[in-house]
Amino acid sequence: MEIDKYKLVTGMPFYIGDYYIVHPLTIREIIEMGYGTLQQHLNIILLEWESLEVDIEEEDRDDETLYKVLGQLFQDSEDFRESFNEACESFLKRPLISRKESPYDSKPYDRIKNFFTPEILGYLREVITKQYLVSKKEKKKEEKFANERARKLYEQLEKNKREAEKYKKNESQLIDLISALRWRVGMGKEEILNLTIYELYDGLQRIQVINKVDNTFTGIYSGTINAKKIDKRELDWMKSIEL
Repeated sequence: MEIDKYKLVTGMPFYIGDYYIVHPLTIREIIEMGYGTLQQHLNIILLEWESLEVDIEEEDRDDETLYKVLGQLFQDSEDFRESFNEACESFLKRPLISRKESPYDSKPYDRIKNFFTPEILGYLREVITKQYLVSKKEKKKEEKFANERARKLYEQLEKNKREAEKYKKNESQLIDLISALRWRVGMGKEEILNLTIYELYDGLQRIQVINKVDNTFTGIYSGTINAKKIDKRELDWMKSIEL
């Protein structure tokens, strides 16, 4: 299902299935919960095969099987259930099951069963990936190793690399951007706190495009830039921006 960019740019929620609404957290909410907590919640919702210790052959590790495994984990592991519930409470503004319910009761079980499908969980993961600008994992090429020890070392290094690079919009960048928008652009504190991460970075990119166009026009008017050598598309500050 295609992600509606209008909703991303305006910070509107996404509706998933019949029961779930994905609310993008504002900067205020992220600060209150803590950036580290946000990362933990993203990690649990966007869990990949590499983080799961399951005995499933590589060729059988498709999305549908992943959702079944996650659903089974929710049923069997209290720690995973608690962590996933907390993440749902952050992103959906409601837990998948309440504290008073048991995942083995019929009503919450049906809700869980309907949630852990390729359609529902897959769309949720895609929306959250976009809302929080999480870098997508690239498919790695097939590697050949001299022995099993070399293979395990390579896999551990790759895992460490993925964890380090997964969130391209890290906390220090976020702090610097908030500061820049407040003092350079003159946005009020309340305005910034009510933005989502996507809105914040979209705003930064748009400001950079506008500044570049303004500087180009200044150069043209002053005679330091030859207008004939400028691609007219570079003078359009309303052009599409990809984050």
